[in-house]
Amino acid sequence: MQHDMNSTALTAFRHTFASGLLEAFSETCEHCHGAGLDGDTGREIPPLVSDPFMRNWNGKNLKELFETLSRSMPADNRGSLSARTYTDLIAYLLRANEAPAGTSALPDSLAELEAISIEKP
Repeated sequence: MQHDMNSTALTAFRHTFASGLLEAFSETCEHCHGAGLDGDTGREIPPLVSDPFMRNWNGKNLKELFETLSRSMPADNRGSLSARTYTDLIAYLLRANEAPAGTSALPDSLAELEAISIEKP
């Protein structure tokens, strides 16, 4: 399947697609990471926005992020979400980190996710 996106994750989703994902985040992530995605350093819950997130993920690809999320989240029921939900959450994280919108949704294929890098603007 051809996707109209470059190799940068920061342009790999549509804002209209990501904007509908707040509910998925609220149900699965917010109780630990907080509504502002700030995390809780006292509980060793990492922030999912701004410099801390970008320092950790800059130069990596979306497949790595997908695998990390699906292996470890949600913390109280690891790996329990569908592949599409994990991909949707990645789109939400990209939007929360002010990634510019692309023209298509993130792909479901791990091979396609591997081809998309996360690059700090």
